[in-house]
Amino acid sequence: WHEAYEHHYRCELLDAIHANVQLNSKAPPPVQPRYHVLLCLDDRFESSRRYLEEISPEVETFGGPGFFGIPFAYQGIDDPSTFPLCPVIVTPQHRIDEQPLTMQISVAELRKQRLQRWAKASNLFSRASRSLLLGLFVSIAAGIFSVIPLMLDVFAPRTAGRLRTRFRKKFLPSPKTRLTPTRKGTETLSAGELYMGFTVDELAGRVTSLLENLGLTRNFGKLIVALGHDSSSANNPLLAAYSCAACGGRSGGPNARLLAHAGNRPDIRQRIAEKGIDRKSTRLNSSHQ
Repeated sequence: WHEAYEHHYRCELLDAIHANVQLNSKAPPPVQPRYHVLLCLDDRFESSRRYLEEISPEVETFGGPGFFGIPFAYQGIDDPSTFPLCPVIVTPQHRIDEQPLTMQISVAELRKQRLQRWAKASNLFSRASRSLLLGLFVSIAAGIFSVIPLMLDVFAPRTAGRLRTRFRKKFLPSPKTRLTPTRKGTETLSAGELYMGFTVDELAGRVTSLLENLGLTRNFGKLIVALGHDSSSANNPLLAAYSCAACGGRSGGPNARLLAHAGNRPDIRQRIAEKGIDRKSTRLNSSHQ
């Protein structure tokens, strides 16, 4: 039975390789790429890169550092403090904050209030579950109410995911935000302080360095996508180990967002063109996986 089991998957693998070789032998000649996708060099993106380039010859992928060459200390709207989004061997010199737009301040305040209430409720539940008298009743009640979500996760995971998404959108609104704007670069800081934002020249230098290191300096398509990544897990004490290692175990989404913002600014594009990298009308977009 064990030999038959191995033979079954061995045949599947060899048949797939044989079919792929025949497909590549009949592939059309290379064409001018219309889209470029910048991904983290994490090995988990290897299948994504192969898939994107296989379904469309107009897609060209590149593997690079997940922080996209822009290290900074980041504080999102839900974060209590900053966290360095860069490799552990790099010390960030700049700080980037996620700030709600002026018209979205009320939505951000509502989100903050609901998160605070949820944190207080979670703290009370944790304390009650560990008490001598209430622990038994709290455990029984929690077990009863957790049956339905557990059954949905086991037998209908897609439906469970959709319900969670709807619940978050309804009870936890997401305001439109922006990142810390660029600074002029005339201020002086004392030891241990961080610069609030980057200057135009600093961002232009980092975007230029990234494109040169990736080899993306000519034959640009219509769109460049910077795809940052994160991970989600259930009951895993080592969750951070599955996120972006180049971002210190956090999400690379803010780095991709800042890269896209910098790459689309006319003043930064002009400085990049002065370095011999003329992207013309190519647009840079960010995404998060």
